[in-house]
Amino acid sequence: MKQKFKKYLPLAIWILVAAITITSVAFVNMQSSNTVCKELQIKIVDSDQKGFIDNSDVINILRESDKFPTGKNIVDINTALLETILETNPYIENAEVFSTLDGVLHVEVSQREPIIRIFNANNECFYIDEKGHSMPVSDKFSMNVITANGYINDNAASTKIKMINDTEADTLKQIKTVDQLFYIASSIKNDTLWNAQLVQMYVNSKNEIELVPRVGNHIILLGGVNNLREKFDKLLIFYRKGLNKKGWTDYAAINLSYKGQVVALKRTPIVTAKADTTISN
Repeated sequence: MKQKFKKYLPLAIWILVAAITITSVAFVNMQSSNTVCKELQIKIVDSDQKGFIDNSDVINILRESDKFPTGKNIVDINTALLETILETNPYIENAEVFSTLDGVLHVEVSQREPIIRIFNANNECFYIDEKGHSMPVSDKFSMNVITANGYINDNAASTKIKMINDTEADTLKQIKTVDQLFYIASSIKNDTLWNAQLVQMYVNSKNEIELVPRVGNHIILLGGVNNLREKFDKLLIFYRKGLNKKGWTDYAAINLSYKGQVVALKRTPIVTAKADTTISN
């Protein structure tokens, strides 16, 4: 008898658990079918860093879509559709919508992360976010990111960023200007030093890219994006060994486009310095 009891005990426990689960699900479904959405709780998860979107914007987006959930039965609310509607907004990166048994619909929104602000040749201004999507500028918030201007013909509507890696940057012969700017901006953002020092990019009439530093009265001629890491290494060496000795106001331009050397234009003659790419601490 005891052996039979031990044999069927696991099966009996499994049946009991299944019965409880089914009963609980049925109860929850019954409760949900009678629960009306009485409140909308909105959370902008990154509101302390960015201010493109606030709670009132989220409410307006839902109202304009004719899918505003308050007053509707919870079971009749299509949360996936509400997420899709919110994510069509150019400032919203991700939206999560879910309900609780107390009749509250929770909306959590995160915003896009711009890394560059572009002023093109047609007097248009727009951001590009870290995933390569264009974003309009906002009247209510301005993100502190590197800017780019000059001979840039790409506009916001036609901008589709090609994500290029280091190898492609060194080998591709033709890279769109906006793709080069995005690649440089991404590299700068990921480097603490250059993110603090470099504030602007300018595309000149030869389609060469110039960098404007925060500290120092000079421009940095980058040329293209080929050998970008090497160019930044050369610039760091020149800052440490050149500008620290000669002075940060003595040079008008620093040219990084030459292989293995930095050509610095003083406010008098041109000085050419070999670049030792080995950086010592």
